[in-house]
Amino acid sequence: MNLITISALNLLTACSLGDLSPTYKGGKGKWETDLKKALKNPDKVENFRFTAGSIKEVPADVAHLQNLKDLYIADNNLTELPAEIAELQSLSSLNLSKNQFKTVPAPVIKLQNLKSLNLMENKISKLQPSVKNLYNLYSLLLFKNQLKSLPVQISELTALGHLDLRQNQLVSLPEEIGNLKNLRTLELSGNRLKSLPKSITGMSHLSSLDLSENSLASIPSGIGNLKNLEHLYLSSNKLTALPESIANLKKLKRLSIGNNPIPEEEIKKIRKALPKAEIY
Repeated sequence: MNLITISALNLLTACSLGDLSPTYKGGKGKWETDLKKALKNPDKVENFRFTAGSIKEVPADVAHLQNLKDLYIADNNLTELPAEIAELQSLSSLNLSKNQFKTVPAPVIKLQNLKSLNLMENKISKLQPSVKNLYNLYSLLLFKNQLKSLPVQISELTALGHLDLRQNQLVSLPEEIGNLKNLRTLELSGNRLKSLPKSITGMSHLSSLDLSENSLASIPSGIGNLKNLEHLYLSSNKLTALPESIANLKKLKRLSIGNNPIPEEEIKKIRKALPKAEIY
């Protein structure tokens, strides 16, 4: 299985099924797509979708849907959101993927009950420190943006279970990222990382770590501390060896190390240390 397929599988796991079909029945009702119709009985609407390419700006009236749980505004070439979006305090899932946002829209920062935020395929080059206010976030998807760094404050999103930062321009990670102790999935493939903070080895709940397609010459010696790790992707880096502690990853099911300058003898050692893992 190639890495594109693997990443796609990880992505489907993290994304709401509601993203796949306008007739998907999520929460307690189906997805509504007609705002005028929705506003006739606003208290009954929990899932609303703006069809791709259907709007040039988000109508402020959407804020009247006070019981809204899921809001889908993907693929509409948007650059901003109305301030009224901040009034949707029941919102738990917001999909803003495939737009033109350059940072997290200010009204979104005020949605403190938000659990899932999808900002994939935008033009975000910087996360503002105030992102820390989204302290209930479990899933943050930032795949294919233009991030070169992360603010230290991202470490305050301690409820995060899934963080997708694939295909950005990150050259480093803040040491404080290790404070994200509840992370299950961390996706960092397709960046420009040359090293990793040692604190990453303290993310004891991690089950999947994708570091492929970077410029890593080594990984922290404490990688063996990630006792719950099942999937570790390290292909297409500059690795010549792995730490001996890799043998401590007893739950590891899959390890990708292809396209690294690792000598064959070293690969044999890795296979011996992890006899139950699929290594390729």
